[in-house]
Amino acid sequence: MTENIDNEKNDNGKNHEKRTRVLFWIAGVATLVHLLLLSLEAIGKGAVTVEMTFFYFAVLGTYGGQNVLVRWKNPREKRKGELFVYAVWTYTALFYFVSVFLNKPDIIPSQLALTWQGVTVLFFGTSLSKMIKDFFFLKDK
Repeated sequence: MTENIDNEKNDNGKNHEKRTRVLFWIAGVATLVHLLLLSLEAIGKGAVTVEMTFFYFAVLGTYGGQNVLVRWKNPREKRKGELFVYAVWTYTALFYFVSVFLNKPDIIPSQLALTWQGVTVLFFGTSLSKMIKDFFFLKDK
């Protein structure tokens, strides 16, 4: 057990960066699946439950948390998680636009607002973490 901890300390964050890349792709697939399920619900071919939405938040939150840890260790790491935020925001805006344009508010999937809120909270949480890190660790530079 302590051997694994020692190896993680000596790898200069390479394991954390690799884990973050894997989690990025898992979160990407989860985002696509969740948006597909919301689309199927909109056309009447199923329903997205609260549990499914919370599972999606757990996957995205795991990626976000890991990304924050890597960013605190290695500030050069580029931000890629914003892609999920932009995808969900665009998807949400599209659905609301279409529902207003067609005058059909019933086409909006039941979990769409909750999905938008959860993704937005995760985004601002990770952004707040970046601001805190910059304030405390970069204020002398």
